[in-house]
Amino acid sequence: PWAPAPTAAPPRPAAPWPLPRHGPRSRSRPIGRPLHCADRGSR
Repeated sequence: PWAPAPTAAPPRPAAPWPLPRHGPRSRSRPIGRPLHCADRGSR
């Protein structure tokens, strides 16, 4: 029925900016940064 699952996705490239020390759950997020899956929890 479904096509065979593709090979494991390649590792995500490192962010061009250093992530905050307290992680993506940080309350204050710098403006101008694209939202990522990890940032969804802060919304």
